[in-house]
Amino acid sequence: MFGIMKLVQNLENGKAENEFKLTARRVLELGTSRARLDGIADKVGSLKAGKRADLIMVSTRDVNLGIFTDPAHMLVTRRSPRTLITVVIDAAF
Repeated sequence: MFGIMKLVQNLENGKAENEFKLTARRVLELGTSRARLDGIADKVGSLKAGKRADLIMVSTRDVNLGIFTDPAHMLVTRRSPRTLITVVIDAAF
């Protein structure tokens, strides 16, 4: 999913000839907003009591992540498979 988000950002920014047209934060929002489109936002889509979620934990200590200033930018543009620590699927809150 992260590779797809990075590709979408690069394609949109290349098409616009503006590297800031589609921000990493907006790409991350688009990549995680499927619940609203599917009409199930009352059950999933955010971390709230009574909802279900898929979670990931990413290491911020890898050298490829550089300085940790903007989490969205880090996830979309710098994350690699080796930085993924844990995946939790269908967790109840």
